[in-house]
Formats: sequence, structure tokens, C-alpha cells
Amino acid sequence: MVASPMEAKARALVAVKHLDWEKAASGALGPQLRAIAEKLGTLEARAKRAHEVLGGIETGTLGARAAFKLAGSSLEKAAYKAAVAKELARPPGRPEETLNRMVAARQELRGVQEEATGAETALRDFAGGARETPWALGEARAIRQAARGAEIELGQTEARGEMLAEMDAGTGVFAEAAPAEPAGEGTTSETAAPSAEGEFGEEDLRRIGSGLDPNKPPVQTHWSEHMVNLVSDHGRKQGGITDEQGGRNGELARVVLSGQGEETPRELGAADVAAVLKMSGVDLSRVDPNQLQSAARYVSGAATLSEQQDKLRKTLDSFQVLEKIGLPKLTRQEMVDQLWGIAKVPGHALQKLSDTEVQKKLQEVLQAVNGGAGKAEIKVGKHNLKLEVGSNGQVTKSSCKQPSFMSKVWKAVKVVTPIALTILSFTPLAPFALAAQGAIALVQAIKAKSICAPGG
Repeated sequence: MVASPMEAKARALVAVKHLDWEKAASGALGPQLRAIAEKLGTLEARAKRAHEVLGGIETGTLGARAAFKLAGSSLEKAAYKAAVAKELARPPGRPEETLNRMVAARQELRGVQEEATGAETALRDFAGGARETPWALGEARAIRQAARGAEIELGQTEARGEMLAEMDAGTGVFAEAAPAEPAGEGTTSETAAPSAEGEFGEEDLRRIGSGLDPNKPPVQTHWSEHMVNLVSDHGRKQGGITDEQGGRNGELARVVLSGQGEETPRELGAADVAAVLKMSGVDLSRVDPNQLQSAARYVSGAATLSEQQDKLRKTLDSFQVLEKIGLPKLTRQEMVDQLWGIAKVPGHALQKLSDTEVQKKLQEVLQAVNGGAGKAEIKVGKHNLKLEVGSNGQVTKSSCKQPSFMSKVWKAVKVVTPIALTILSFTPLAPFALAAQGAIALVQAIKAKSICAPGG
């Protein structure tokens, strides 16, 4: 029987090169970490400047001046958190230490975003009419967005670091064995062993995600059976992949995995998936490193070899669809179902959102899930969605609730009290007058949130 072109091509199976962490980390991770640290230094300086300017404003109403000082205080905290993240994003050291530092730095950057959001809230609620407010709001918003961009970049660098650690350990299905000793005299790397068609090495590792816009989160999908099937099926119907390409992906997945000489599924790593993607023709520069980790867990969850081959086929389909058209257009019900299945977002929280807004919330949730272990908080209409994502990429804790009456009151108190205390610091108002002003502000804040007064 004559072998098909794909079978002939796949006889030289994909291979993930062994990379020594100490030798490769400086080249594969160092430039990204240095660039991120430089951005964080700029972010820290910007937050410090905004804090100083806001603290020096002496004009306007007492409430506006107090709001400027409160916003400045939040941005001072943001600057400190950015400085901590910058220190954590230093050049790579030992594998575990480096990866742990990147996780910690991501959490600090989420803190920067929270502080910047707090500054925006104080400015909008209490200094809306001041002439300095548009500039201040612009600064707080820019700081929040810069922190978000740095968090995404850091998460992608962290994912590359995890792949490098995998290549160093040689734990993947397609991993080459580490060289036992230097090649003998007269032996070169070219003559020692033939290169595989889909060989994946250090240059490929650096290439992953290099073509993505650092200021825009890459399009996300969820690596569950249901969502993968949706992307694969809808992608074919919407021009993301042809039947011919899908057939080639199926044959490649079958030959590559059956070529391992075992009839049981094996655990693929992110570098394994990247190597097969390269062989299938996917542009690695457009691949989100974080989703390689999630995709590898999905493919490795198969119970049989044939199931694993099918999962790998659909994974290749999905990455090609994402590269060509992004996430296929889903119906509103499909998006609602995914949000419930992934993060337990209830349907009533989405009722007043447009289809475009639901799609945006789905992408925000997927970015949090694929972005690595940690906590995230997302506003869904009038509900607050709080997530905790484990190291296995699964949501371990989820809460999506509309703030209660008392929580709204307490939030208002927490916002108004610093304003009142700040006013007290630069005005000789009598205590009873200050208390009255604080009470009025609290009532106004409560009314602004549409809370009925007792008996109303």
C-alpha cells in the first residue's frame, strides 16, 4: 500500500528540542522580562506624577479637592504596586523561582488596576465638575490600561517559561532526550541526528505570540469539549477552516500520535502542541502562549488513543480558526451557556446586556481563565463576578452577585468617609457641620445607586 503524502511527511515525527534552562532562559525569557520591567518603571513614574499633581490641587470646591487627594492616594498605592511588580519581573533565575515571581507580579498588576479604578470612581462621583477632572480621569484610565497590558504580556512570558521548563525536563511526548555527553570529534549537530519536520526549538519558543498586539488581549476560546466542538464546527461554516484542511489535520493527528508506538493516550505538554501546530502550518507568532497550556490539558484529558487523536485534530482546527477569523460568531444562547458552564454566570445577570456586551464579557472571563492561576473580578451588568482560577486552569471558586442594600451602603460609607476626613484636614468647619455634610453626601451616594429609603 502506497503511503499518503501526509504519512510520508509525518514519518519524521515532530520533535521538541531539549533546552537547558540556564542556557536558554536568558535568550527566551530575558528580553521580554526586561521590556516588561521597563514598561512598569514608566507606569510607576506616571502614577507617582499623577499622585503629586492631584495632591497639589488647591482650587475648586472642598469636595472636589478632597476627591483629588483621595484619587492621588489611590494612585500612590498603584505606583507602589507597580514598583513591586517591576522588582518581581527581573531577569530569570531558577525555574521555579522565576515562574513564582511572574505569578506574584501578575497579582500586583491586578492591584494596580484596582487602585486606578478606585481613583476613577472618586473623581467621577465627587469631582465631576472640576476643570482638572478630565485630565485626572485620563491619567487614571491610562494607568489602569497600561497595567492590564503589562499583566497580559507577563502572563504570556510566564507561559513561555512553563514551556521552557517542560523542554528542560524533557517530560513531553515528543521531547528529545537530553544529550548525555558532547558529540565525538568530527560529529556535528547536523550529522548526529536528522531534524524532524516539525522540530520545535528555542527560536520557535521566542516566536510564539510575538505577532500579537501587546495592547490588545488575544482572542480567547475555552478548551472544553463543548466549546472546542463549537469552534471547530462553526469555524468550518464561517470560513475559518476548509474541509480539506480539516482532513489534513485529522490525518496529521492520527499519524503523529500513532507513531509513538503505544495504544494508550499520553500526556502532551504545551511545547508538544506547539510543535504539531508548527507542522500543520499555523503561524506561531499569532498563537497565544497561555492557550497552548489550556489546549495541552484538553488533549491530555482523553481516555483512549483514538479519542486523543480526535482531540488533537479539533485543537489544530481551533487554532487555525482563531488565526484566520478569530472566535466564530456564536448565538446569544451559546454564549450564555458558555458563561454559565465556565464561571457560573447566571442568565439573569446578562438579560439587559446586548449581544455585543455578552460577547465582550465572555472574552473577559476566558482571558481570566486562560491567563493563569489567580483571582479576577469582572463587572457583569449590575453584578460582580469574582473568580479564582487554579494552576490546572479550572475555575475553583466563582461568585456572581448583585450588591446587596447593606453592601451598597457600606461601599458608599467607605467612599464618603475618606472624602469627609480629607475635607476636615484642610477646613475649620465645626464637627457638627462636617457630620452633616458627610451625611448629606452619603444620602446622595445612596440615592445615586437607586436604593430606596426606609418606608419608600
